[in-house]
This record gives sequence, C-alpha cells and structure tokens, in this order.
Amino acid sequence: MNALEIIAVVFAAVFLLKFLALLCCPKRFMKWSVGILKNNMSTLKWACAIIAVVVGYFVLTSVPIIIIISVSIFMAVLIGFSMICLEKESIAFVESLTRKPSKILAKAWLPVLVWLALAVWTLWTVFR
Repeated sequence: MNALEIIAVVFAAVFLLKFLALLCCPKRFMKWSVGILKNNMSTLKWACAIIAVVVGYFVLTSVPIIIIISVSIFMAVLIGFSMICLEKESIAFVESLTRKPSKILAKAWLPVLVWLALAVWTLWTVFR
C-alpha cells in the first residue's frame, strides 16, 4: 500500500468505528466526545495541525492542486448537506460567528492562511 492508500484506509476504519460506536452506544459515545472536546482543546489543535501537515505533505506531493481543490469542494458540499439536517443549530452557530467577525480571524488565522495559499496556488496553476 502507498501512503495515500494508508491514509484512506485509516480514514475509513476510524469513520466506521466511530459510526458503530455511535449506533451501539450513543450516550456513551457523546459523553466521550464532549469530554475530549472540553478537556483537550489545545491538544486537539496541535494534533489536527500535525495530521494536516503529514497528510497534506503526502497529498500535495502526489496529487495535482486542481484535483485537491475539486475534492475539497465535494467534501465541503457533503459537510454542508450534513449541516442542513441541523438547521436550527447551524443558524445559531453562524449567528454566533457573525457577532464578532474579527474574533474569528484572530482565532483561525492559520487555517485562513492555508486556504488563501491554496486558492492562490489554484488560480496560479489554472491561469499561468
């Protein structure tokens, strides 16, 4: 198996395990999830950053940026489709974000910079 296949298998396995845990023991799974989110936010941020760098390296060195962005759009649409099911919660979340937009940028400057870089790279690749 190459690196991308390993990444895909890990994703599929983790997703299926989480889905089964949610189906079998929803209260326990939610309690576990909330506990992780409440008590380990700093660790989660670093873990996500490290995973993004590692996965990003293998993806960005193996797949053209145009395909990466196209797949990203597909995933964003799937996530948006999932959020439609949580209409009230999604609206409340967006409204809470729009109260102080400058706070969002102060907290999420790194992912914003990554998305900006990917957008510029995509446009440069298409129009060069």
